[in-house]
Amino acid sequence: MMLNKTLFTFSHPPRLQQLNFLRFLAAAMVGVFHCAFVFSPHSPYLDFLSLGSDGVYVFFVISGFIIPWSLDQSHYSIEHWGVFMIKRFRRLFPPFVFSLLCYWIGWWWLHPDHAWESVQLLLSNLFFLVPFGVGEWVNEIYWTLWVELQFYLLVGLIFPVLIHLFPSRSSGIILLLNMLSFGSLLLPVEIEKNFILFHLPYFTMGFIAFQIARIRAIHITHTLSLVLTIITLWWSLTSLHGLSLSSLFFAFFTFVFILFFNTTFKFLEWLGEFSYSFYLMHGLIIAWISLLWDQFNSLAVSPWLFLLLVQVFAWVFSVILYHGIEKKSLLWSKKIKYNYAPDITRSR
Repeated sequence: MMLNKTLFTFSHPPRLQQLNFLRFLAAAMVGVFHCAFVFSPHSPYLDFLSLGSDGVYVFFVISGFIIPWSLDQSHYSIEHWGVFMIKRFRRLFPPFVFSLLCYWIGWWWLHPDHAWESVQLLLSNLFFLVPFGVGEWVNEIYWTLWVELQFYLLVGLIFPVLIHLFPSRSSGIILLLNMLSFGSLLLPVEIEKNFILFHLPYFTMGFIAFQIARIRAIHITHTLSLVLTIITLWWSLTSLHGLSLSSLFFAFFTFVFILFFNTTFKFLEWLGEFSYSFYLMHGLIIAWISLLWDQFNSLAVSPWLFLLLVQVFAWVFSVILYHGIEKKSLLWSKKIKYNYAPDITRSR
């Protein structure tokens, strides 16, 4: 069939270890973005630093690639959806709960007279009730974890169907998923980013990368799917929401990097192993350093030094947290096996 015509082939599969470099990049970008407040509102660097928020979408594309890859390697089938979700829970929830308690204790310390409100805040974050109008995020990045959870729920259900379809038909489902992203317009503007509909094209881009990597070839159908995804994002970001195209740029960069880059950044890949811990806890490091920073304001210390200190201390802290909690949750997750194959890959 013409739609299955091969345009390009790969001699080797993607080097999965380099995903850790992308994880490092994404986490560091978000950390830089959250440090931007120390710069003057009139700083010429402020627009550049604001691009750091697009690190979130690098994570979404990575998830769109690595979760299907892991499921495929494990010969996943729909009857193991529950096992898959439990494994995801064990992998990600303990570090999240630890970070939540840290942020919540900080909030309670600053508001000692609001005991009942602090309990409501803890529960609304623990059970991801904030998108439904209950409380507020104690750590702003938790909305992305809620979106990731929605992706796991979705991909666990539709992956067995997608993987067994002919490329032309799977492209039709990808197109449908892209169209569903416009359903975010039905949600109030203030909460639309908390739901996966708004972000589906980013995950779709990662899934297209998975399809290509799986067969080590690019078909016309893959190209059409990618073009449709890019058009969807372009239209959604600019015409419908009036947003910058920078997230599209970083999403496409991630797609290209996964498939075509075969470079080694050993130290940064090593740091990327701790990206989830960094992502969860860097806000706390920013808060601690900010308390000290206020003491030196009169010295006009460079905000670049603040940014450097946050990155250094946050990565050091993330290494400690990884070995203290996250690695244990990773091993806890691996104790659950699909009854036909071992879990051989690491995600997020």
